[in-house]
Amino acid sequence: MMPTTTQIIEATVWTDVRLIGFSWYNGGRDVVMHVEMGSGEDRWVVFTWASGLVIALSHPEGRGGSPLTWDAGFHDNGDGTWTVHFDFAEVGEIRLRCNEVEVLSAPPPQTR
Repeated sequence: MMPTTTQIIEATVWTDVRLIGFSWYNGGRDVVMHVEMGSGEDRWVVFTWASGLVIALSHPEGRGGSPLTWDAGFHDNGDGTWTVHFDFAEVGEIRLRCNEVEVLSAPPPQTR
C-alpha cells in the first residue's frame, strides 16, 4: 500500500531544507520547488493548481546562498485544498494554497 500525502509529509523532516530552485509547470498552473533535504537528498515538491503564492525572500547585504528552512507547515484544509508555508527564518518565507501536494525523488514531467 502506497503512503498517503499526509503520511509522507508527516514523516519528512522539514528543518534545514535548502531551496535549490522554483519552477512553474503545466502552463503556470503548478509550482515545483526543488529542495535538498537535510540528509543531502534532492526532492521535488509539486503543488498542483497553486494559488495565492507569496515568495518573500531577501538576504542581508553582503550575505547570500541558498535559503535554508527553519520549518515548514502543511495544512489539509479539509475541502480538497492545502495551505503550505515554508519559513526561511530571517531570509523570509514562501506561502501558497494548492489542490494537491506531492513529494518526488525525481523532477516531474512537464506537460503542456
